[in-house]
Amino acid sequence: MKRRKFLQATALGCTLAITKPASALSFENYSAKHLPEPSGRTPKEFELDEFTIADLQEGMRSGRFTARSLTKKYLERIADIDNSGPAIN
Repeated sequence: MKRRKFLQATALGCTLAITKPASALSFENYSAKHLPEPSGRTPKEFELDEFTIADLQEGMRSGRFTARSLTKKYLERIADIDNSGPAIN
């Protein structure tokens, strides 16, 4: 790309970014047909929903949880939400 074209493209991009943010640009042309259909099924309750980091650390210290068991629980939760609710990527 030649310098002049680069500067023109940069100036145009800056002007566009100032006058119309990218979030507005991308959402204007995004219709409801692009959104995933809700399955109508709600994900089951998650036992660790209200746990804080301190609670999880204490559970690991006491032997109630292991890193493996916590990881498994969170991966199962993600899979459950992916299969029954909004998509999580």
